[in-house]
Amino acid sequence: MPRLCSVCPKLNLDRKMRVGKLDSALLFLSSTIGIIFAIIRVVTPSYVGILSSIPLMLFGVISPFYYDYVQGAIVHNSAIDRVRGWIFFLIGLGSYLYNLGRAWLQSFLNPTLGPISSPAIPAIIGGTVYILVGARYGHKFQDFIFGIVGERRSVATNKAAIYCASAAFFFAFGIAGLNLQLQNYYSYAVPVLIPLAFGAFALSKSEPYVAQSRMG
Repeated sequence: MPRLCSVCPKLNLDRKMRVGKLDSALLFLSSTIGIIFAIIRVVTPSYVGILSSIPLMLFGVISPFYYDYVQGAIVHNSAIDRVRGWIFFLIGLGSYLYNLGRAWLQSFLNPTLGPISSPAIPAIIGGTVYILVGARYGHKFQDFIFGIVGERRSVATNKAAIYCASAAFFFAFGIAGLNLQLQNYYSYAVPVLIPLAFGAFALSKSEPYVAQSRMG
């Protein structure tokens, strides 16, 4: 009669506890972001507060909850969905910090300085920093989450994460374009609609790789 492994149940229980803590961490951060959003809505004008806080709510609360908790923890229990939730959270947080930085530049820099006060400057700087950090630590971050869940990273998961990050970037830039003071609604086509379209395309490209990753 084969002997039962007394260590395996403990390892499985320990893994479940660590996965639960990982999911709870993102839920806690998302809840905190929701509280921050409520405070922002109180202390800022309604028009400014809504536009500047769209990335905070969409990427800081809604997307992480859907991808990480609903898709990753409840429906599929997959590492790649949890990675997607964290990607949207981190890029959304960076997008909101971009909005704050741009507002700070507009408040403290003289408009006569020309290009230095342009919103494109902090966008390029912030985007470059995020790309460099993502290229340097993206794989390690994936390994960390995949290790907790107990799955292995693959070519499909890498492509899914890259397309997801691209989609989040395009969505963030498109939403940030809503804060630009333009002449008319037609002027929003380039800074808003085009990035959002690219974001939707990148997100659709990630779905087949996500499905492939779930099958293991």
